[in-house]
Amino acid sequence: MDDADRAQILIDKRLERSLNEVLSHPHEAPLDDEGGNRICVECELIIPVKRLEAVPHAVRCVRCQEVIEGQR
Repeated sequence: MDDADRAQILIDKRLERSLNEVLSHPHEAPLDDEGGNRICVECELIIPVKRLEAVPHAVRCVRCQEVIEGQR
């Protein structure tokens, strides 16, 4: 392994850490439809009331949130 390989590994680790930080603090504003339903920022489906009761600040449905968390 040469210096370029080590540098690339370091860059990749820092990028991954930065991405994880961004993903752990969603900055998306909640989307609401005309009927007052919260809309998932990923799939644009209505977020169920039970999800919002459990996580009032949720901006993603359970399925999309699990996908995001699985990428970490």
